[in-house]
Amino acid sequence: MILLLVHGAWHGAWCWERLIPQLEERGVSVRTVDLPSVGAPFDSAMDLSCDAAAVRAAIGSSEPVVLCGHSYGGMVISQAATEARNVRRLIYLCAFMPAENQSLADMDNGQLAPWITKLADGRTLPDLTRAPELFFGDCDSATRTWAIRQLRPQLPMPFLERVARPAWRRIPSTYLVCTQDRAFPPELQRTVFAARATEVVELKSSHSPFLSQPARLAEVLAASLNEAA
Repeated sequence: MILLLVHGAWHGAWCWERLIPQLEERGVSVRTVDLPSVGAPFDSAMDLSCDAAAVRAAIGSSEPVVLCGHSYGGMVISQAATEARNVRRLIYLCAFMPAENQSLADMDNGQLAPWITKLADGRTLPDLTRAPELFFGDCDSATRTWAIRQLRPQLPMPFLERVARPAWRRIPSTYLVCTQDRAFPPELQRTVFAARATEVVELKSSHSPFLSQPARLAEVLAASLNEAA
């Protein structure tokens, strides 16, 4: 069983570097993927479908796989696993879990969060003055500084594309609510998205438990893999 980790907006596979050793200590085989819409120039055609295609390529077609999507990554795994027959479980880590024909922007009346800023070239970034609190609230100051330096501009098109047939409708799912999340309100996670999942687990963490408490997150993910086996 492979665990494929899918990062959120503005992030990259770098965000998992503390989590991966913890998972490997627990016998979990891990893969990561870099979503092409992060860091791409504005005039490129990268959208949610392109990100989903990158994940489908990483999934392959033979080995059983569990997908874990963080934040925007929940949109990606919901689309990427639609036709994949070897995906055994979906894990939504404080992530968006769309209904049919729903985009990320649709979930907030067509608007993006007020702390998302638009750059001069049309790409997006979180407000970097607020990012330490929003994303990394329970991380130490050195981790916050390091992580913010890694953030990259994100194309806006993926936020607008709708997921026609979300994979969680046919694949068992786990929703991980982060109860101290300041970027994605925990009550919204519980009432809207976790209600759609097969299983719900709560973590007393910020939006980024892979940096603030990787050992605890690894325990939860390893348990979900055991259920999927």
